[in-house]
Order: sequence, then structure tokens, then C-alpha cells
Amino acid sequence: MKQLLLTTIAAALSVGVVGVIAEPEPKVLLMHTPDGIEFGIWGNTKRERPAPTLIVLATTIENTLNSAYYRHCGNQLAKRGY
Repeated sequence: MKQLLLTTIAAALSVGVVGVIAEPEPKVLLMHTPDGIEFGIWGNTKRERPAPTLIVLATTIENTLNSAYYRHCGNQLAKRGY
């Protein structure tokens, strides 16, 4: 029983350490045009070079950009530095 408890604690701590070391997940930036049309941006917006732009039409802005399912291509591009 003690062995199981120690293993569980060690696993929980290692997951916590990995979470601290990993880069933070980009936040969704909610914006709107001068005419009031809402849109959201996910990822790095301060780029000095051109980067691919994906337009994803799904549910709400927050649900779409906070969902790894809808962001699959964006996640792959982010891993490659875009």
C-alpha cells in the first residue's frame, strides 16, 4: 500500500514538473473589426516573417480556438515554429 502511495505521488509530481517546464499554451486573443465583426487569434501574433494563416469556421470563437480538435493543423504549425 505504501509503495502504491509513493508511486502515485511520484507520478503526480513528475507530471507537475513537466507542466512547469513545458511552454505555456497560447491564449485566444479576441478582437473585432471597426465594423464590430468579432474574430479570434490563437498563437504568436508578433512575427517578423510571414506565417501560414488558417481560417477555421466551427462553433464559438472560444470553443473553436481552445479545442485541440479544431486546432489540429495550427498545433502542427506551432510545433514547427509558426
